[in-house]
Amino acid sequence: MSAPVLRARVKTQLALVQGRRKLQAAYATIKAQNERMEAELNLGRDIQMNMMPRDFPDISRNERFSLYARLEAAHELGGDFYDFFYLDDDRLCFCVGDVSGKGVPAALFMAVSKTLVRSAARRTTSTAAILNRVNDNLSADNDGCMFVTLFLAVCDLRSGVVRCTNAGHNPPCVIGMHGDIRRLDARHGPVAGALEGIVYREQQVRLEPGETLLLFTDGVTEAASETGELFSGARLENHLQQAAQPDPAALVESILSTVHDFEGAAGQADDITVLAFRYQGGPGSGAAPVTVSRRWQGLRSSAAVIAWFEAFADAHALDESVRRRVKLVLDELLANVMAYAWPDSPVGAIEVGLEMRRGELVITLADNGMPFNPLQASRPDVHRPLTERKPGGLGIHLTRELMDALSYQRKSGQNIVTLRTRLDVT
Repeated sequence: MSAPVLRARVKTQLALVQGRRKLQAAYATIKAQNERMEAELNLGRDIQMNMMPRDFPDISRNERFSLYARLEAAHELGGDFYDFFYLDDDRLCFCVGDVSGKGVPAALFMAVSKTLVRSAARRTTSTAAILNRVNDNLSADNDGCMFVTLFLAVCDLRSGVVRCTNAGHNPPCVIGMHGDIRRLDARHGPVAGALEGIVYREQQVRLEPGETLLLFTDGVTEAASETGELFSGARLENHLQQAAQPDPAALVESILSTVHDFEGAAGQADDITVLAFRYQGGPGSGAAPVTVSRRWQGLRSSAAVIAWFEAFADAHALDESVRRRVKLVLDELLANVMAYAWPDSPVGAIEVGLEMRRGELVITLADNGMPFNPLQASRPDVHRPLTERKPGGLGIHLTRELMDALSYQRKSGQNIVTLRTRLDVT
């Protein structure tokens, strides 16, 4: 072998050795950086998990409600979150959110969203007003175009009335004492953070003692099996109907177990969050019917009765829509009674009763005037021109339209009209 060839081979071997050493050094650097990044992500995950409250109220410590939640991130850092906190002694705020995207950006946006909810909730108990403020703050200078779906609720623990706003989130559901499922399908605005100036709406739902409000993210319903089939809302409802109304902790754990069994070898692809709030009931909550009544003699207008009803509505946090309908009906019916029940004598005795039970308000009007069954009044043809209609009948027509049920009986010398209206409104 000639000297030039030998030198060339030696040079090549030296270059290979040096290249191997450089590759090993680069690999060691990359490995160290990956280990450091993994350690930082794990630390970030621990910090993120520690942001979620984990001291859950249960029946043994809180007679009015019990609550449990779980968050399982698909990766080191995720965008799901839940929270619950008292606004005052009688109001609990709780929420579940899901931020767009994954990783560090989603985790940071999640932390900001959660903080903004708590900050806005210090100023108001209106979930719509809270979402308005949160959305405006998230939308400002949002160059990354990130957003969060959010379901926010405030429960009055005295009455079981829940104010809630759904900002583009999965519809939650109410689980009844006998396994019946009511989905809260209403959407009150789009996702938060996408567009500034959005005005959100809210609704009120009354929970009966023993009913559970279940919140969850799409990691539940969009969990996929090995064949690509989605878990779906229908499968979740079927599981809930078969569950034997366990406590919130058992319910949440059973949902997670069922979802993971469905995923099988496919594994978890998205963050999963589930929160269950079970209302136990409290003083005036509806654990027993709330009943009041009052009697008036010689009533000249409906104003005193309306004021009395308003005080009752305030005490039991009745929704504004319910209040408006009841006041219109009371005004119409009382006007008819005062005008026609005693044609030849002064206005006699009128008694009004109010009873809240099982998600409805029952109103009774009793008078000792001449017999009159309002259900026998002919229905006015509201489609005919005003000039062709017979006068009267519109008050009873309005009552039929605004109330869920209307009945009449003549008993013990009294006309008794009973009205019923649901307290759940959307």
